Amino acid sequence: MLATFWRLLAKALILTMLVFGMSSGFAPSSYAQTGDEVKSETVDNWLSQLERIEKNADILQSDDAGLTRLQEEAQKLSLEIEKYRVSLTPKITELKSQIDKLGEEPGKEEPEEATAIKAERKRLNDDFQRIDGEFKRAGVATTRTTQIISRIQELRRNVFARQIFKRQTSLYHVSGWTSLFADIQFAGHRLVTLYRDWVEKAAPLSRILWLLGGILAFIALAQILTVKLINRFRVLPDGAEPVFLKQAASTVSVSLLRMLPGLLAIGILYGGLTLLDAFTPLMRQFLTSLLFFSALVIIVASLATTLLAPNRGGWRMVDLSDRNASRMNNLIIGLSFAYGLNRFGVEVNQMISAPISLTWLVSLVSSILFVVLLVMLLRIPFGMKDVKGKLEPVHLLWPLWLKLPLWMVVAAIAIALPLGYFAFAEFLAGQVVLTGAVIIIVLLIHQAIGELRQDMVDAEGLIGRQAKHHLHMDQEPRKLLAFGISFLLNSLLLILAIPLVLFNWGFSWADLHSWMLTLFYGFEVGSFRFSMAAIMMGITLFALGILLTRFLQRWLDAGVLKSPRIQSGLSNSIKTGVGYLGFLLSALISVSYVGLDFTNLAIVAGALSVGIGFGLQSIVNNFVSGLILLVERPVKVGDWVIVGDHQGFVRRISVRSTEIETFDRSTVIVPNSELITGVVTNWTHGNSTGRVIVGVGVAYHSDPRQVYNLLEKIAKEHPKTLTYPAPRIVFEDFGASSLDFTIRVYIGNITEVFDVTTELRMRVFETFKAENIEIAFPQLDIHLKR
Repeated sequence: MLATFWRLLAKALILTMLVFGMSSGFAPSSYAQTGDEVKSETVDNWLSQLERIEKNADILQSDDAGLTRLQEEAQKLSLEIEKYRVSLTPKITELKSQIDKLGEEPGKEEPEEATAIKAERKRLNDDFQRIDGEFKRAGVATTRTTQIISRIQELRRNVFARQIFKRQTSLYHVSGWTSLFADIQFAGHRLVTLYRDWVEKAAPLSRILWLLGGILAFIALAQILTVKLINRFRVLPDGAEPVFLKQAASTVSVSLLRMLPGLLAIGILYGGLTLLDAFTPLMRQFLTSLLFFSALVIIVASLATTLLAPNRGGWRMVDLSDRNASRMNNLIIGLSFAYGLNRFGVEVNQMISAPISLTWLVSLVSSILFVVLLVMLLRIPFGMKDVKGKLEPVHLLWPLWLKLPLWMVVAAIAIALPLGYFAFAEFLAGQVVLTGAVIIIVLLIHQAIGELRQDMVDAEGLIGRQAKHHLHMDQEPRKLLAFGISFLLNSLLLILAIPLVLFNWGFSWADLHSWMLTLFYGFEVGSFRFSMAAIMMGITLFALGILLTRFLQRWLDAGVLKSPRIQSGLSNSIKTGVGYLGFLLSALISVSYVGLDFTNLAIVAGALSVGIGFGLQSIVNNFVSGLILLVERPVKVGDWVIVGDHQGFVRRISVRSTEIETFDRSTVIVPNSELITGVVTNWTHGNSTGRVIVGVGVAYHSDPRQVYNLLEKIAKEHPKTLTYPAPRIVFEDFGASSLDFTIRVYIGNITEVFDVTTELRMRVFETFKAENIEIAFPQLDIHLKR
């Protein structure tokens, strides 16, 4: 199963590489030119278009919609110019290479070159100058496009700032209040006229009433079905509480179920009136604004009711009491109603050309309502705490990171309204509703992803249990898989959330498109050009190279290197060398694709050589020593070595150091330079054969010849001793209390030395006891004096 996973991952990486490759210019370009097909009219046309866009931008300085169209047009030109430059780059490279092959042009005192070579040099130089000139002109056009887009963005920011901070009639200005009653009468007359025009020109009223009746019946039926489905989704045994993942899944499904009837009814109403041809132009605008207002309230109400679950505490995603959850739910719906009412009122006033005082009144009433509801919401304690066994509400300002900004918004709206900054107050209210909704949803999804990750790691979790039993994945592989999936999901969540927040802050799709193009197709810093597409493709190539290297290592380890004729140390050296070589090649390929010049890298390496000579000398020394260990293999993985006061088995040889596992299972990290320059005893360097020496001392009254024969017999009969070299018995010395002998034998595997010595001593003891031969021990003569 693990091999299948790696194969699927490789396919995904290859698909990603192809997608990025096509997006970054590998796809055939409509501006690909070769040789004499390069035309200067293309760049001239672009420059003229840029000049027109720049002039129009100066004219439309206060028109945000017009500036947005110009920005999108400039971005399209930027994309076309960049494709054109990319198409010229290979031709320039080819011409440079061909000119370099011809060598330098001979000097005045040198013999002239052949006529054919001279003509070829002239042709290549002319082509190079012409294409390089077009490339540079396209670069100028790219720079000018960037400047024009930046200028348009600055103009749009100024328009947005003027709209937001535009000051209307202050509350303290008497003239605004005196004309208000007459303005209300005028707006009412306009609405009555709009209604009459609609009745006269629209479809028969009976058909519209039948449509409304059908929609009401649909809503009632859909609501009944929705309640039944919600009850099925949220059924639990008595006293049981759902886990967070089940809460999150239920929240998504139930929220969609709550939204569905209302949103479908809105769509059916709009579509039905369109089919009945029941719209006048103004009535279409009026109904569109009303339906948008209704859809906003429906969506917010569905999300709030599902998250807070006023009547279902077990399914509540926030730590609140039932009473506080119900209050918060009603206040959040009220906030969305106040904000939607403001947007609806402003759009209706613009539609009927109502006096500015009515817009002023709508913004004032809705903003005051919004502030009052928000203050009531902030006064609800968000959470409960345990006080002497009882749950009590936490402090009103908790959590500070959430409530403090909202209190600042309340203060800003309260100050802006009396001063006449109604647009600014409306903007802040919109951020609380729209941006707040996005942030809350993102945080909940992020928390759900975290719970999903924990469930994958936990062996008792739903996903973790399946991965353990069916995929045979231990905890560490599950951790890696969970980290990768959570990182991917959180990245996708962030990519989706950022545009939503930026749209609420006044940015347009043109702005986001411009930023994405800049990141994707590159931006210049000095003489260097950075392209997100090239960087992502380079990372993909590097990851693919590492993946292929791991595949090759696994294949070698399971096939060629598994042969019993290949020593484990040699196998490890080959496997490690393949890993280093694959890493180096992957890095070179990815760096080359990104476009970094190796000449510049050489300059940087030369500058770093000073630092290497001082601070990094030991690191470089260990790195080179590690390479020597892999090539010469004086020490291999599995060898029994003695380095200084430490001895044990070599477990791993890395670039910088070697790990030695001692006999007491501790790990000693030895720098590679010590293994090359120092004295190392390797018991298993050439082969695993080694000599075992066992000392034996017998009493002086023993027969040396008999002892010699018995020891020789014991040595030869042991199953692990080698016949060649043959075992030897040495009469070492006449000791102070014993006749000293040594058994010297060779064994095939020196790592069994302790087992062999123990068995030899046991047999010596048993044999000497049977033959009544006394094993000597120190004897002392004690003389007592009176």
